[in-house]
Amino acid sequence: MRKIFKSIMTLMKSLFIYVGIPIILIWVYLFPYTKFQAKRNFNKYISEQNVSKENIDYIYENWEYPKELYLIIVKYKNQPGYKYIYNYSPTHKKPFNISLDIEKDKSYNKKKSNIKYPPLEK
Repeated sequence: MRKIFKSIMTLMKSLFIYVGIPIILIWVYLFPYTKFQAKRNFNKYISEQNVSKENIDYIYENWEYPKELYLIIVKYKNQPGYKYIYNYSPTHKKPFNISLDIEKDKSYNKKKSNIKYPPLEK
């Protein structure tokens, strides 16, 4: 009985070492570390755009698992009719690995040329 228990325990240890630890490391990379990188690069990006943090009305952050991007949606106080969508992905070839999409609210009637914070170019 002890031999069976001992062999089961060695099997469980080896399964944890070869399967469990890599899964934990991948999870740590995909979620907390990518979130940290996204926030750091977002702060660099908006500082390059000359945006002050006091000008931010609200920020929504979300990890888009199927697309493998970290989304940061921002509304600025001085741009009430626009939603700035910052997409962070380590594979983007854009400045700070962030691409920027700007959406105009449907109820907002001004032209899109009034954008105060255009996307950065390389």
